Amino acid sequence: MNIRELARKAGTSYTTVSRALNNSPLVAEETRKRILALAGELGYQINDTARSLATGIRMTVGVMYPYHSLRRVESLYTTEVVHTLREELQVRGFDTMITGYDTVSEDLSSFTRLARQKKVDGLIVIGSEISQGAIEAVSQLADAVFLINPERDDWASNFSRVLIDDYYGGVLAGEQFLQREISSVTVLMQDAPLFSLRCKGFSDTISLGNPEAVISTMYLPDGSYETAYEFTRKQFRKLAESRGLFVIPDKSAFGVMNALQDNGVSIPRDIAIIGYDDVEGCLYCRPSLSTIHQPRSQAAVLAAQYMESAILRHDSGRHNYLLKPTYVQRSSC
Repeated sequence: MNIRELARKAGTSYTTVSRALNNSPLVAEETRKRILALAGELGYQINDTARSLATGIRMTVGVMYPYHSLRRVESLYTTEVVHTLREELQVRGFDTMITGYDTVSEDLSSFTRLARQKKVDGLIVIGSEISQGAIEAVSQLADAVFLINPERDDWASNFSRVLIDDYYGGVLAGEQFLQREISSVTVLMQDAPLFSLRCKGFSDTISLGNPEAVISTMYLPDGSYETAYEFTRKQFRKLAESRGLFVIPDKSAFGVMNALQDNGVSIPRDIAIIGYDDVEGCLYCRPSLSTIHQPRSQAAVLAAQYMESAILRHDSGRHNYLLKPTYVQRSSC
């Protein structure tokens, strides 16, 4: 069956059917639903190649995520964001072209080649590690660009984006330790602007609530489990002086927890621990990890909705969103 036969059975014009199948806002919602239902009943399949030639839309969105080629540490949070994005885009009829971005070399050739071959309609960039110049360069390959938790610099406001309130995430962790009257705390994290915001929210909250509290900050070389485990083993005496640890991200917290327990520390009786991200593994470690949940599902939905609107409805308006993290109570704190 072709589109003209479908139009005849629907009792409408070829143009109306074509617009309905491509989710055009020029077709009334009731008419669009009727045509889509009829197409499903009759087994009509949209020819993606023909649609692309007719509309110029490939229904392909590129997703870029950062990695460090000299420190190949997989981010569990980024992995879960990418997976959720792919699902949300698929529901809306988009294919997803996923590629990593080396934050050391800033080599864009791989993405550029793939983007030109597949002719992506939109681009979603995850994380704050990708530079302004890199984003501006790859944005020339797509009509729609959306950033998930980019740098807070002014240039990023030129793009549609969703920001996570990282300072507030630190506040939430600090409030938990204050409620438990824990006055000796340590933050373990990588030395990065994004993590520093979380640390500042945490430290400000503790200091305001208990001016006598002792707050320390220790820096991890990277966010891997292995590095955190070895660091904790070597710094055990110093860390054991604290009664509360705020570890960023969760993957590092897993290493810290196991190293402490391997040295006889009881969690949370001796030391309470809060992580950051709320990745799936938090449920399965022992004790289960209390953590700050980043709203990755909300961020993915907003990004997918923006792509649908910008690509199919030609809504080129700039959108900025700010999402609040939440505290997830489990057994480690």
